[in-house]
Amino acid sequence: MKVQINWVPEPEFGGLYEARASGAFSNEGFDVELVGGGARSPVVQIVASEQADFGVAAGEEVAVARVRGVDLVAIYATYQTSPQGIMVHASRGLHRLEVFSVPSIGFDPYANVFVCRGELLKTRPDRVRAFVRAVTEGWKAYLVSPDRANEVMAAQNRAMDRTTFAEIAEVQRPLIESNDTKARGLGAMRLERWKTLVDQLVSIKAIPDRKVPSPESCFLWPA
Repeated sequence: MKVQINWVPEPEFGGLYEARASGAFSNEGFDVELVGGGARSPVVQIVASEQADFGVAAGEEVAVARVRGVDLVAIYATYQTSPQGIMVHASRGLHRLEVFSVPSIGFDPYANVFVCRGELLKTRPDRVRAFVRAVTEGWKAYLVSPDRANEVMAAQNRAMDRTTFAEIAEVQRPLIESNDTKARGLGAMRLERWKTLVDQLVSIKAIPDRKVPSPESCFLWPA
């Protein structure tokens, strides 16, 4: 099994690496290859063309992909609160910086979403459910003790030191755990959030009015 991530190995993928290191994937019968990404990694195209079984993408990418006829489905949302922020280049001449998160201005899509092809979900739902179980176990373990997975990721990502790995693992916890995940499990998603996302994408013309995807078609929870 191949899983394509959309960036280099960092704590945002900690549960995925822990699932492999702890044996959660092998317990489900999977021999998993984790493929690192980078800027502009075409995860949607890679999964859609069956070059990978699963991938990690942004929630808005799923909605836009479906508008373009790509049968991509979200099956697990790592970040319940988006970690995105807004940066301005120094050349803009700002003398004062106010940092705020994208969710604070009302745009809060699910982030680091695991996706697969709709066809896989239809023909092998057992395989998808097993994958979600393993990822969930990986994240549970990583949130308790991230050290093992951090060591694995740090060996592949020399640009980040181990102290930073540990700090990010702790800082991202409230983005992953929420009242919803406490009630429904890690990775949980709700239809209302997808409806809001689709409406916002239409309002900013990222999705044309005539091609609005059904929010229900964008995700499946539980997978």
